[in-house]
This record gives sequence, C-alpha cells and structure tokens, in this order.
Amino acid sequence: MCGLVGFVNRGMPSKTISDFIKQSLITNSLRGTDGSGFCIVDEDLTMQYYKRPLPGWDLVQLLPTTSILASVKSPLFGLIHNRAGTNGGNKIETSHPINYKHITLIHNGVVSQLTSLGASWDAHDSTAIAMALADKPEKEALELLVGAYALMWYNANDNTLNVARNEQRPLYVGAIKKSKSLLFASEDGMLAWLAERNNIVLRDITEMLPGTHLKISKDPNIKNHVSTFKINVPVPHTYGNVGAWPNQVSGNVYGHYTVVAKDEEFIGKYDGVLKYSDSRNFLKFKHVGDHMYGWIVNLNDHPNQDKTMKVGDLYKLKAIEPRLGASVCTNLDAVLVSTEVFKGPVLTSVVSPLESMYKVGDEVFFETCTVTQRTRNSSMSFFGYTDDENFAEVRGFNILNPQLEKDAHYRAKIRMFAKPNGKAGEYILIEANSIVEIVKSCVPGGADEQCCGWCSAALTSREVINNTIPDVSNSGSLCDACHKDYTKLSNRAY
Repeated sequence: MCGLVGFVNRGMPSKTISDFIKQSLITNSLRGTDGSGFCIVDEDLTMQYYKRPLPGWDLVQLLPTTSILASVKSPLFGLIHNRAGTNGGNKIETSHPINYKHITLIHNGVVSQLTSLGASWDAHDSTAIAMALADKPEKEALELLVGAYALMWYNANDNTLNVARNEQRPLYVGAIKKSKSLLFASEDGMLAWLAERNNIVLRDITEMLPGTHLKISKDPNIKNHVSTFKINVPVPHTYGNVGAWPNQVSGNVYGHYTVVAKDEEFIGKYDGVLKYSDSRNFLKFKHVGDHMYGWIVNLNDHPNQDKTMKVGDLYKLKAIEPRLGASVCTNLDAVLVSTEVFKGPVLTSVVSPLESMYKVGDEVFFETCTVTQRTRNSSMSFFGYTDDENFAEVRGFNILNPQLEKDAHYRAKIRMFAKPNGKAGEYILIEANSIVEIVKSCVPGGADEQCCGWCSAALTSREVINNTIPDVSNSGSLCDACHKDYTKLSNRAY
C-alpha cells in the first residue's frame, strides 16, 4: 500500500502549496515509510523533483527538499508519493516519482506480466509502467496493465497531468470552491484534512471512476479531457479437483503465485519432465515470479524438445487456462509460444550504471559511514560513499588495517561492482590491501579546495552539495559539524 497526493494549482499562493506538500509527505507516511518523494512543475514548465528511500517525515527535513520548496514561485502541477516497498528493493531508483524520458510517474499498487509492457520480467513494476506510458499510446499502455494500480503522471511532451486507476486501488479528487484548482489523494479523509489545515475550501470530494483516464492541460482555458480504457481483468475459470498446498503451521497457502489470464503470454522457467503412470509426458515450468511450478506443456506437441532444453532456461508460454490465485496453482495447461530460449528485453536503466562512472582498477575516494569490528580475526567490514557527486555506495572487508574509522576519508582501488545477489552494478567493492587514509587540508580561498564557510575545514563533495546555506551570505557550504550547529542556532529542522 502506497499513498498518492497531487494538485493542479490555478491561483493558490506558493506558500500554501509548499505547506501542503510538506504536510502531505508527513501524513501520507501512514501509507508507506520505505520511500518518499515529490515533483513540482512550475508555470514556466520547469520541473524539479527529489526522492529518497526514507519516510516522509525525514525527507521534509533534508536541505534539498527545503531548497526546492523555497525556490518554486508559481507551482502548476504537483505529485507527492509515499512508498510501501513491494518489489525492486528500497533504494533511490525504486522510490517515486519514477522518471523515464518525458514521463514522471507515481504509482500505488502492484502490477505483473511486465514482459507485455516491453520490460524485463524481473523489472521494477512502476518503472515498467513509466516506460510503457512513454513508448506506447497511453490507452494502449493502460489496457496492458495486469494487477492493482492508481496512477498519476506528468507528460512533458504535451505538458499535462494525468490520472488513472482500476478498481483495486482508491483515488479521490477534491474540487476547490470558486477555482479550477484540484487536489488528489489516496484517502478522502486525509484530503479533506489537508485542505482544511491549509484554509483550502473544497466544493466536493469524489472518487475517481475505475477505467477512467483524466488528462489536465497546463492551459486553464482547455477543458479537462476524460476518456475510458478497458481494465485488463483475468477471466474466471472453473476447475475440477484442484487444490492448494497449505502450510502445516499457519494454514496459509505456501509459496507465491502470479495471476495469469487465459491466453496471456508469460515467461516460464523450465523445470524438467513430468511423467504420469498412463505414459503421458509433459514439460513442466515455473512462472518466473513463483516459488513452485504450475504450468505443463504436452510433450507430444513438441517431440524430443526435452532433449534440447536445460533446467532453468526461460521460455515464452501462453496460458490455455488462467491462474487466479493460490487455490489454482498446479499443472495448468499452457503451450510453448517459441522453442527458442528466452533472453528477455533489456530494461533501460533510469540511473547510469556504476560501470559508466568508474572502472575496475581505478582509485576511488570515499568516506566511511559505518565500521563493524570483528574480534575473531581483528578484521572489520565497512560501508561508505564515494567522495564525489555520484555518491556511489562503497563496501569492503579488511584484515590488514584494523584502524579504519567512521566518518574518515580513504582512497583504494576498485575491485569489482556487485549486488547482494551477485549481479553487477549496485555498489563498489574495493581492494582491502590498497586502502590509504587521506588527511584533508584546506586553504581558504584556494583554487583546489572547497572549505567550510565557518571553520575553514576541507569539505567533501557531499558536504558541498548537501550543506549549502543560501540565506547566510559569504558562507557557502559548511562541514557537517558546523552545519549541525547552524541548524540548531537557526532553529531549522534538518
């Protein structure tokens, strides 16, 4: 369960909008604390957005948030999102808004069958939706969605705010009295409270109709366009003696099951040959999103195909029968769409991979955030961020230098790029025997160093970017210690 909030502003003061966004991020956190973010489109069509895998009450205290809200003069459209993580992990890339080409999207719900959207089967579902809306006609993309969704997105090609949903996720719209301004939210009660708190008088609050696409132009003289689309609903089916596999302790059905409609194409992982005592033989498959198999293909339709297939290979299948839940999980009939091993489309990354920013063997400069001492062999593991504008994660394990310290600066050679599951591209691993501590120095006014505006200490790139204080002249950026003192003195939340 995620939470959506949005607005179309036709005359409200920017201070009211700024307060509305901050209060939305905090109250909407009741619907999700795994990530939060917002997007603002100004009347001159400049767009600013910021997101982090943090609860809303933390995001509103960060300097980039306060800086963006202070800089916006004539907000026209707004998208606010609080995330309850479902797939893709909790990180910046999966926090919302999702930006792909000219589409900036927020999404509440979970959709499946991502290959039908043109994405990889294991892609982040909200990113796959944004890709589909960018690369296909909007109605076509909406009618491909399978699952639960309430969507809001900004289309920079035609400068419109768009809203759509199906019956599985709520979305309410509040019309402001004597105005063409609109407010949106996942909960009508929260929408009413936010409006009242900010002295916004609503004419009414109505629920968006499922299967309806609302398109709102930047031009207040252009009438809002309402169209309909067909909701992709799996077709019910009657089965014979088919049951679930219950958990002996909890009574819940064991495993995870993906809903698949009749005649829908999907990707299955080959799991070997299923043989019956009456000499019937089948190729059996697991759906790529499931923990157990549930699909069989008659081997007679593909003679000797089992001789060329390897367990674990992926194939494109088509469901003869639908699977609508855990009670329908085993031995459902399917056909092979293709006997070629499925490689899957390449999902275009929204964020440049680490390999494009760094190279194995190069030196990387980093600041440690956490250091964990291992007493068994006097070794330690550590985690930090690179000391540049990319802020890539650095992780390592070291047994040669037991003196690594938290919040200290080091350089080391890059060993490889890795993810927790072993795939490349998530964080940097370094060579343990190449770690060298850096003692930073700073010459105020020097060309090669950036110094703290108060104590003249050398600044990291992170401090330069995050610790700016534009309201204090001639101070530039501050080191973390001075910035902490500054926020206390100025009574600002950070």
